[in-house]
Amino acid sequence: MRHRLPGTIFIVMIFGTPAISKTVLQAPACSDSVVNRVRQEYESERREIVPSCDSFRRELNLENRLSRSFAFGDLSHGTDRTVAIITDELIQGLEEMIIQYGKSFLVTNGYRNPLKNSSLGNAAPNSRHQYGEAADTRPPATALQGRRTGTIPETKWELLQLAARSAGFSTPVPYKRENDHVHVQLRTRIAQSRERS
Repeated sequence: MRHRLPGTIFIVMIFGTPAISKTVLQAPACSDSVVNRVRQEYESERREIVPSCDSFRRELNLENRLSRSFAFGDLSHGTDRTVAIITDELIQGLEEMIIQYGKSFLVTNGYRNPLKNSSLGNAAPNSRHQYGEAADTRPPATALQGRRTGTIPETKWELLQLAARSAGFSTPVPYKRENDHVHVQLRTRIAQSRERS
């Protein structure tokens, strides 16, 4: 079953004769062709939710600031980095996480379009990264000196995870020694739309 974000409209079209009919689910077209192409990925990759046109941000300059600490390019990691879903709630949560952590951290993965998400192999098919509601974070490089490559020392990981929880993110993915990041996600529109269905 497909769910929709608030503001998302689906048009059901029926073709053929009454004896032979075919139902096609289509999302209305956006005025931006790049956004249209990315939205089509949600359908071709069989995602449960197809975001509305106004869910996307389009930015040609990746250095443009979204907040005090984050530029568009810091949170857009899709195939075409100029288009992304980055929710205000995610930005606010990451800013609060900096306050809780006491210093800045790196975002290694923010928004991912469906094709990029599928190419990772180990990503969940309906990952919150595809809806601007998740980010992968890690301590800055200076905090990682003296550690084994690819892992975060438990204390640094635990501090970042605690900061994420204090900032209102849902429980980050449980710690595993092989992790090189802290996954954080919001429990917002998408999770709520699922509960209502």
